Amino acid sequence: MRKLSLGVNALFGGAILTMILAAGALLLLMATTPEAGVRKEGLFGGVFFSSTTSPSGSIGMSLGISSWTSIATVWLICSLFIFAVILVVARLRRYRASLIAQSSS
Repeated sequence: MRKLSLGVNALFGGAILTMILAAGALLLLMATTPEAGVRKEGLFGGVFFSSTTSPSGSIGMSLGISSWTSIATVWLICSLFIFAVILVVARLRRYRASLIAQSSS
């Protein structure tokens, strides 16, 4: 039951980390697009940013998700990483507790 709870927490943490990475990638794409009329992709092709110039001179922008498989892959990798970190931290805490118990006895 405990590992299931850790797994669910890792999935939610992976989702949050993926959203942060996608938002950061979009901001980076916006900042690095030098001219209008260019479509750029980031986060392994998962998000896109494009800008167009209308005949009146105004600039229109569009952004969004271009590949759900890339986003899902990033989510899975982030979730596995967070799950591994949670397990390592738990193991280190148990090891620390055993060292404290040995030194006190």
